[in-house]
Amino acid sequence: MESTYSYYTRRETSIETTLMLLQDLLMERLTPDYRKIWVQASNSGRTRFCFTIFSNTDYTMRFLDAGSFRQFRTDGNLDEEMEIIERFIDNLITGILSDIII
Repeated sequence: MESTYSYYTRRETSIETTLMLLQDLLMERLTPDYRKIWVQASNSGRTRFCFTIFSNTDYTMRFLDAGSFRQFRTDGNLDEEMEIIERFIDNLITGILSDIII
């Protein structure tokens, strides 16, 4: 998992980098019933996420208003950045993606 984070530190800090990182981390945690997840968001004041989750037969979409979501900072302290993103993922695991990711 740390290698995934390290890979993204070579990019610039942006919402796009954060979304790609989240997508990769969530892909690693999908239950066997699902094969892919796309993560999209709009970031105009308040961050609103759209998760498109693909099973073997169809797909579903889930939405989350995350408010003032903090982007992954590629030039920040890696341990702190990992902790912040992992906390967000923990909230997804116990929230809207509880049946999708482990």
